[in-house]
Amino acid sequence: MVTVLAIVFSDLLIGVSIGIVVSLIFIVKEDYQGTVLSVKDYGTRKRIVLGENITFLHKPKLAQILDEIPNH
Repeated sequence: MVTVLAIVFSDLLIGVSIGIVVSLIFIVKEDYQGTVLSVKDYGTRKRIVLGENITFLHKPKLAQILDEIPNH
């Protein structure tokens, strides 16, 4: 819908570009919210469970989880 409106009120190239940008925003938002990271504690060992689709966008959250694990 956004692409069609952008094409009608501007030209084809700008409309398609706006549509691609809007779709990328939705894709990144869904991907970032859908990933489940959890840490299970088994005494001396910890298990990190990752979601199916881990990308570079999840690096800060994964680094934070790894930093919270104490060294022995």
